[in-house]
Amino acid sequence: MSDSLACPLCFEVFAADAGAAFALHVASCASASPSPPASPSSVAPPAHCARCYHVYTAGALPHEISFHEHECARRQRNGAAAAAAAAARAAAAPPSVTLFPSSCFLCGNGGRGLLHCGGSCARAAHQHCVDKLQAPVVGQPLSAAEKKQAAERWKCAQCLRGLHRCQRCGFLGHESNGMKKCSVLDCGYHFHAQCLPDAAQDEGVHAGFVCPRHTCATCGAQETDMRRCKSCSVCHHMTHFRCPRGAGQAGGATASGGLDPTNLFVCPRHDDETSTSPTSSPDASNSLRLRLAAGDVVLILEFNNALLPPTAKTAAPDAANHWGVVTSAEETEPHGHGNQLLSVRMFADDNVLVVPNQYALRVALASDFPRPVDLIRHCLQRHAMVELQLRQMEHNVDDTDAKRILNTSNATFAARLKALGVTEAQARGDAELGLARWRRFQALPEPRHYDGLGDSAPSYLYVDTR
Repeated sequence: MSDSLACPLCFEVFAADAGAAFALHVASCASASPSPPASPSSVAPPAHCARCYHVYTAGALPHEISFHEHECARRQRNGAAAAAAAAARAAAAPPSVTLFPSSCFLCGNGGRGLLHCGGSCARAAHQHCVDKLQAPVVGQPLSAAEKKQAAERWKCAQCLRGLHRCQRCGFLGHESNGMKKCSVLDCGYHFHAQCLPDAAQDEGVHAGFVCPRHTCATCGAQETDMRRCKSCSVCHHMTHFRCPRGAGQAGGATASGGLDPTNLFVCPRHDDETSTSPTSSPDASNSLRLRLAAGDVVLILEFNNALLPPTAKTAAPDAANHWGVVTSAEETEPHGHGNQLLSVRMFADDNVLVVPNQYALRVALASDFPRPVDLIRHCLQRHAMVELQLRQMEHNVDDTDAKRILNTSNATFAARLKALGVTEAQARGDAELGLARWRRFQALPEPRHYDGLGDSAPSYLYVDTR
């Protein structure tokens, strides 16, 4: 490109970087167009721009063509400078990567069009898997635009409630109560503060906490750029694609020398993992969780009954433990390998409590009884036995104590008994049947068998959550 530009009307010479001044001059130049000083004017005008390939209209004036070419050159110069600046900013910026897994955390299968959780867990799920857990939409169906907006705002059940699974112990915890989130972008791992080494429990390092997932199992170096690693999506096992300390090459390198694009995988230690062999994974706490379903009667497990609504405690303040029925069980992990969120309708006050399944112990199955009233009367008998057994462990239970304890059991089931139309006399009779069963149980020689039927005593017979 020449170092100067000439006006096509008056042939005034401008510097090549004159920019807007040259354009303004050409647009306002009113001089009569004299004969060109040299032969180039006799050459036919170009049919298109050599830079952007814009095709000129037939009869385009020379000054219009010159103006277009000048502006095109100026835009290209400015665009190249902007691109260079953007590249420099990108090189200086910290690494950014979105590594959502390519499999649904609810069913464990892959697929396209996964919903990405808008919370902090960095997980994905199938739309139809999410729909199974939600109530049907009432009213007019959503439009395509509304569905897209809902998908962009979607959060999983755990993030919506501020609950997260600890990668060390496997149990849930609340983000406002001792749960630490890894600060690495799109990691999504959370840990209980007490599950971390002493050095990582310092509250002052919470914001910059880097979890064990980002320490290479091969060379021991910390790596926070997840694009350079292969990380297990089940545990916190990670290896570099290429270890910087020369400790060898991970299995992610391809034969052509490139890097395996799969940053998230399931490491071999989980290949044979089943529900009957939970210790093959660091998450051995799966063995402490029961898979529960709607209709199961459960005992709420929490010291001091801290999870119970105040109305339940008020209804039966002397109860050693409280029971309720599961109304819904919402999966929050792949089937059989993680947590559920349970909605439990408490028998004492008929309020619904939402708790993780590790805080619930099954005590009866609704499918074992033909009618709901038969189930509740059976549970009342067993609850009376539990209350009597726990008081017996403290001191001998006399007749006065027994009467007071039976009243406590009736109060613990008050709302449900009323809903089913069970009279006070019937409830008192069921509780007295529990007292009779418990006395027969106490009369058995050691080691005792539950009800004298040869069955081991159920674990809930000894659970005290006061």
